[in-house]
Amino acid sequence: VKELGKPLVLGDLDPGSSDSAAILWLHGFGDSPGGWAAGLQPFRTSVDAKWKWIHLCAPTFVQPCFGNRKFRAWGQFVTQEL
Repeated sequence: VKELGKPLVLGDLDPGSSDSAAILWLHGFGDSPGGWAAGLQPFRTSVDAKWKWIHLCAPTFVQPCFGNRKFRAWGQFVTQEL
């Protein structure tokens, strides 16, 4: 079992409000939560609801399809043919 990296958590939930929600964001292959958090910042601030944004950070895996180099990913890829 791989350990996730430290998530980036932004915003607050209001437990008594009907518009409380949590958004779980999964970044792409080799990416990290920081870039997505920055890119989505205008949307986060334009929403009136109290939402908590949780940008999960994928674990690092050896990737056979990339010469066994390590990348942040949600799984291990053995081919680039997808």
